[in-house]
Order: sequence, then structure tokens, then C-alpha cells
Amino acid sequence: MFAVSGALTAARYKMDVLGFVLIGTITGIGGGTIRDLLLGRTVWWTRDTTDLIVCLVASVITFFFISTDIGRRKWMVWSDALGLSVFGVVGCHIALQFGSHPVIAVSMGAVTATGGGVIRDLLANQLPFVLRGQLYARIPDPVRVMSRVDLSPSYGTPVSGLSG
Repeated sequence: MFAVSGALTAARYKMDVLGFVLIGTITGIGGGTIRDLLLGRTVWWTRDTTDLIVCLVASVITFFFISTDIGRRKWMVWSDALGLSVFGVVGCHIALQFGSHPVIAVSMGAVTATGGGVIRDLLANQLPFVLRGQLYARIPDPVRVMSRVDLSPSYGTPVSGLSG
């Protein structure tokens, strides 16, 4: 999901296939990489390269199938919104499984969800999309997420209701 939004950014700047792969892949794995480094975990894609390969393939496919400028912005917003939702929950869940305090877990969810897009936008010399006041970026705000996290001492238990 995020790899496609990175590749669409590369398209906007008329990059070659290497630019698509670089920006797409960094966008796709950036947030989770930052999360794992902050938590002191082994970065997941260094053990299982499946996600890395998916990002590479998605970026190359985007390069070959995006030939016009029509609709790129709309697809970028949709892929970012979907990625924010999914990876926010995944990042929070991973942090909880790692034994993090719920407050840290919510922060790691936010880092996982936004990190790759922030790196993408900084590489493209843009103000990060998530900081531009877009409605989709405000919906899963940390206050709403925190209101659904069980702050009991058993940090490793599954968290329900984080997506809405």
C-alpha cells in the first residue's frame, strides 16, 4: 500500500525505474523499520524478505502501469489512508507483543503508520503529507486510539477496537 504511494511520488517527479523502486520501497518499509529500531527489535525485513520483495514488485508494477498524470493524487491519498489505518494497528500490536507499555505501543503505531510517508515526502523535498491537515490523517488520531487501549498491567494482551 505505502510502496504504491511512494512510487506515485516518483511518478510525479518523472523518475526512472530506480527512483520508483527506491522511493516506493523506502515508503513501504520505512515506518516499520523506524519502529523496530526504536523498540530495539531486529528489523523484520532483514529476517523475512517477503515484505521487501512485495515493495520492490509493487514499485516496478506501478512504474510500468502509470503512464499518465490522471488520478495519481487521488490514488496516493487512498493508498496513504489505507496504509495509515492498517499499519497503525499493526505497529501498535507489534509493540504490545514486544512487551511495550500501551502508551509506547500507541506511539509505535503512529510511527509505523506515518514514518515511511514522512521519509518519502522529505526525500521529495515536500512538507510531509500527514502534516498538511488532510482529513484522512486526522481520523485515527492518537487520542481516539488511546481511548480504546486497555491500560491494565498485562501489556502483552491483544488490543481490540483500535481501528475506529
